[in-house]
Amino acid sequence: MNIWINGQPADQVKLPNRGLAYGDGLFETIRVHKRTWLNASWHKRRLVHGASRLQILNPENRTLFNELWHQAFEHFAAEGPDQGVVKITLVRRFDGRGYGFSQPSHFDFIVEWYDQVSDWGWQRSPARIDISPIPVSVNPVLAGIKHLNRLDSVLASQDAQSKGLDEALLLHDHQVVEGAMTNVFMIKNRVLVTPPLRHGGVNGVMRERVLQWGHELFEQVSIRNLTTADLKQADGIFLTNAIVAIWPVASLGAQTFSQLSLIDPLTEIARQEFQA
Repeated sequence: MNIWINGQPADQVKLPNRGLAYGDGLFETIRVHKRTWLNASWHKRRLVHGASRLQILNPENRTLFNELWHQAFEHFAAEGPDQGVVKITLVRRFDGRGYGFSQPSHFDFIVEWYDQVSDWGWQRSPARIDISPIPVSVNPVLAGIKHLNRLDSVLASQDAQSKGLDEALLLHDHQVVEGAMTNVFMIKNRVLVTPPLRHGGVNGVMRERVLQWGHELFEQVSIRNLTTADLKQADGIFLTNAIVAIWPVASLGAQTFSQLSLIDPLTEIARQEFQA
């Protein structure tokens, strides 16, 4: 593991720290293949969008952000391992006790490099998933962005692990929102469907890529409410995130899915783009 903070090698953050105290920040997890940051522009765009919504980024500090991003990109692309994961965390810097913050905000830009990475989703055994007893955190103001407050995912992942599952689906008001670490899609009658993210959940970069590709491969792409019953009637289900890319689902609770080949066209697009 290699860590840089604000453009310099470091392994400690200063206290007080608003990320530690309040979760006042965001992060991106980026897969690296052949020293290429996969979907780099998509990750940067999402980080900028979320940081602007949280008022961490503004016209006064945007140039510094761009400089630190490109410095990390160029350094690790040139000197980092061939494969790995880069995690970038943007935290609002402490400027006085209390929840309030001054404007313009200052930030810390933290880069973590991990030289080990797990298999792609299509190289894994199809996922065994179920509904989590942990509900998704709900806040329309924060819906979609990848902020640091992920305790619902922490608890749901631990519960799934204790049950021997690969992933857990989080619900709000009986509607499926996302997985603990993934977005969820279903295929039904040649229609690709994923839940909306109006109340909570993370708008994953791979979710965006799959929605883009889906218009080329399916008769229709739909973002609509999904219940557990809808998923159990699906022809196929798959999960997405930046590390696994696309991961077919073998079972949802006791319900099994046998038409895994329905996902092959999407998997082939991802394989060609990311492993080329």
